[in-house]
Amino acid sequence: MSPLAERGTSPYTYFYRIIGYEDQREYLANIKELDEKLKLTGNYIVFDKTIPVSTDSVTIERVRKLFEPAPLKDYRNGALINVLESKGFFSVSSDIRVNQRIKQAFGIVLNHYLKNEKSPNLSILMNFCTKILLWFGDYGKHNRNKSPYNPKVIYWGSPQKHEIYFLILMSLIGYDVLVLNTSFKDKFEKVDKDNQFSMVIKHSKELLIDDFPGRKIQEQENTKTDTNTNTAAKTRTGTRANPSGLVRPALNSETPVTKASADDSIRRVASPKEESVPTNRALNRQKDLTARLLNDPVLVVKLKRTEKIFEEILVPLNSRTGYVGEPYPILPAYFVRYIGVPSSTDDWEAEYYNSLYNLDKTLRMSGLYLKFSEGIPAPSAEESALIPHNLISYAFQDRFEIIEQTLRAKLLPQTYDELLDNTIRKTFVDIVHLFAEKSSNANTSILLNFSLKLISWLNRYVPQLFPRLNRNRKSGNPGQNYEHNPKVLFYGPIKAHEIFLLTAFHKLGCDVLYVHSEEEGDKPFQSFDEENALTHLIRNRHNLSLAPFPQGERLIRKSTIAYNASKEIEEVIYSEEVGLFKPWQFESYGTQPITLKTTYDELKILWKEPVKLRPEFKIQNKKVYVPNLFAKINGVSEDLNDYWQDLKELSSASNTKLIEAVPFTKITYSKQDLYQTSYLLNKKGLLEEFEAAKSRHYKFGHLKAPLQHFLIAKINELLLSEMFLGTVDKKFKLKIIMTILTMDDELLRLIEVFDYPQEVPKVIVYDNKKETFTESDSIMLAYLNLIGLDIVVFTPTNYKTIEHYIKPSLFDCHQLPFVKYDLQLPALDSIQTNPTPKLGLLSRLFKLR
Repeated sequence: MSPLAERGTSPYTYFYRIIGYEDQREYLANIKELDEKLKLTGNYIVFDKTIPVSTDSVTIERVRKLFEPAPLKDYRNGALINVLESKGFFSVSSDIRVNQRIKQAFGIVLNHYLKNEKSPNLSILMNFCTKILLWFGDYGKHNRNKSPYNPKVIYWGSPQKHEIYFLILMSLIGYDVLVLNTSFKDKFEKVDKDNQFSMVIKHSKELLIDDFPGRKIQEQENTKTDTNTNTAAKTRTGTRANPSGLVRPALNSETPVTKASADDSIRRVASPKEESVPTNRALNRQKDLTARLLNDPVLVVKLKRTEKIFEEILVPLNSRTGYVGEPYPILPAYFVRYIGVPSSTDDWEAEYYNSLYNLDKTLRMSGLYLKFSEGIPAPSAEESALIPHNLISYAFQDRFEIIEQTLRAKLLPQTYDELLDNTIRKTFVDIVHLFAEKSSNANTSILLNFSLKLISWLNRYVPQLFPRLNRNRKSGNPGQNYEHNPKVLFYGPIKAHEIFLLTAFHKLGCDVLYVHSEEEGDKPFQSFDEENALTHLIRNRHNLSLAPFPQGERLIRKSTIAYNASKEIEEVIYSEEVGLFKPWQFESYGTQPITLKTTYDELKILWKEPVKLRPEFKIQNKKVYVPNLFAKINGVSEDLNDYWQDLKELSSASNTKLIEAVPFTKITYSKQDLYQTSYLLNKKGLLEEFEAAKSRHYKFGHLKAPLQHFLIAKINELLLSEMFLGTVDKKFKLKIIMTILTMDDELLRLIEVFDYPQEVPKVIVYDNKKETFTESDSIMLAYLNLIGLDIVVFTPTNYKTIEHYIKPSLFDCHQLPFVKYDLQLPALDSIQTNPTPKLGLLSRLFKLR
């Protein structure tokens, strides 16, 4: 309460939030006392649970035009603020410093909003700025007196997000702001989470937010005054009696209806009256309204249900069960939510879009058809201007009065068909009541805004759905032809108000179809019609990301009966559990190698066994577990011919690559190429598949998409595998990537022919010299092992080879008795097969033949 002059040389303002309470009686008494004192300052505003926004379409349009010179990309650098300044928006005082402070305050609030919202789109940002400017125009400039007290604001309740930003603005331009919130619901924690602009005081108890305490006292006084002067009011100029016995100010263009303030020294902004359970008085008024205005015959529309809406919607009304013709028609009309995409044995995605396209094409030919694929445009400035201003500014008491005065104003569309006009009026009344029932926080201001929006929409679309050309020529009746009803198709995301308009269309006898390819798209309807009493839900099997409405038919193939039968048999026979696999059944799966620990004799036995017959083989979770072999054979056998015989036998397996010299990896890239590929790594240090596919070194582009994805995934597995002895730093990662991307074509073909449950491709390396494996050779072998290939390295010298780079724990090492140096590999075809196979270890021990 202290004047600014008593707040030091640099006057400051107060901005406090008081959350909850301790002692209710004391708390409310203190507020009433504070309210009385603040009235005396002459600079005082109370916001009771909300900050009303102007609904004057002319004002709103004028504010929106301010944004035209400022592109969205410049909002962050002050362009919008400069535009507002150039329009004189901040020139509220002759003191330049005051105007500059207001400009700075706007900039701070706008930047804080952009910081919190990250990257709002143009529509959201314009809505926010429009609200702030409208509020500022109403409440930010009215204090021009020379009071020693700076302006005061009390907000009673829990402010919404945009209201919080406006209260921050009020504080920054010199208002003392006090938020009194008896509940613990505090949205400041999201807007001003660090208490940068306001201070908070929290109490331990919570209380449901009721009317502002000072307001209750004033209303009681007003009630007494109204009672004493009721008789005189009935004969006062500017009022009129009506059949219901209610006395309300007359609506005319010369005498706008306003409510006098309880105290001319303050500006009290109370919340619009909240809708609650109708009183007996309100119910009587509703009955009276129905008797006077809605007692004429109307169309009766029944919700008809179907699971084949794409076919049934084309059936004329007079061919549907439940149809009754003139003079008082009963119309069985559809209102269907078609959610998701149905399954089929063919290309269900293409079939879905083709069905939509063909339905749209057929309905367009009927003429009586509306399609919404990008929402329903809000009423334009021209449409809003058709609403009388005195209706917008009228101080309505409840929804019944809104309905009554709107009907009296005759704003609804006229079709010159008595039955349809009656139905339009009744539909309007029903939808407003439905909106009030579905909206828990709908006050008179919200109800009025919705009602006027609904009127604008009905005036826009009813003439399109029910043109005068649609007359019943067959019977010679000048009225509408009720044998063929209009159709409405809504595709894509939908808002709450749009659902109410679709409901109105259905009540007028239209078939309404709402389509969304994702289950998420049905959420607004789930809140609106939880019991599916007003609409019929068709929930399909698949979800599909929403795409633009189809503009043409897609190519599609259809299955024959024999083909479908064979597919059904395959689904039964070829499964992960049965163990019968068709060729390339798992090409879209991944692999997980299970490198077996074996003896040398076991290795030779398992070498030619298919994967599905080896121990530890399994398929689960979209992955084939491949038991593979990775071994190094040191030295040679006692009988050298046996050694060559083993090598010949192993290399004779199908899909086997015999490498006769090392190093075997050819480096086809330069050091500059190596470092230039660093952009292929993402932030996690892994290979980015999309970027790799665009690289000039990428040589997998001719392969099928699942295999390309598999190869890239295996590269990333190798980067994370810890198979190498050395440190896998960024340089080594790039070397891994370049080595694999530029691999030899013969090695790539081994991977191409790998049908995971079947024969395993193999690599045999013969190394008989000191020139041993390179780092690139080790990378290639590790990669092939990770895919699931069998690998054997023959080293007659006993030298250390792959052990330099790959961890020895990852492969078997079999030691033969003798060592040979410079042992040249003979032509394996010339080696004679032993007529009598040599006995294995077990046979020699137990003398088995």
